[in-house]
Amino acid sequence: MFTTGDHAYDDGTAEEFANCYHPTWGRHRARTRPAAGNHDYHTAGAIPYFEYFGANAGAVGQGYYSYDLGAWHVMVLNSNIDVHAGLSIPR
Repeated sequence: MFTTGDHAYDDGTAEEFANCYHPTWGRHRARTRPAAGNHDYHTAGAIPYFEYFGANAGAVGQGYYSYDLGAWHVMVLNSNIDVHAGLSIPR
């Protein structure tokens, strides 16, 4: 399962993850491949997002990663961080 950002409104706080996301989608957290949204970054560095999803969210401060799914190679990007040419995406 993948998600496309803005996981906990309004500001992506730990409390919002606990009260909003977790009771509804939390049971799928271990198999979720999240992509960060701008609301996740309303809290400095999106720290609650990275803490909630752990390694599935990619490296803290980066939030971009890739993985293989069958014959597909999926790249999850994070449009909320500054990027530059030559960036490599970790597997």
